[in-house]
Amino acid sequence: IVIEFNAAGQDKAMLDRYAKCAQIFGLTTYSGPYAVKQLVNEIMRMNQTMGIPHSLKALGSDLQLLAQNREKIIQAALDDGCTQTNPRKVTAAEVDRLIGKIAG
Repeated sequence: IVIEFNAAGQDKAMLDRYAKCAQIFGLTTYSGPYAVKQLVNEIMRMNQTMGIPHSLKALGSDLQLLAQNREKIIQAALDDGCTQTNPRKVTAAEVDRLIGKIAG
């Protein structure tokens, strides 16, 4: 989800980095959005192989608890050092949308 979010910014340097990752995996010789899609698909395939759920819902998480704490989670994500160093800057509304995708 984060790779797709970052790639949607269409920053050429970022797309090139994701394409390089896809090439390291032996997935493609293409670049740009196609390489990113192949990388995301491979990560999803590996997660499935390892039994990693695709969402919090699939994990069996308490989505009501998530809803009750959503604003705190959004703020914590914005304050987190990893968010600060993410190659694409993110707003509270975007974090909220990402949480929705992660929740399932």
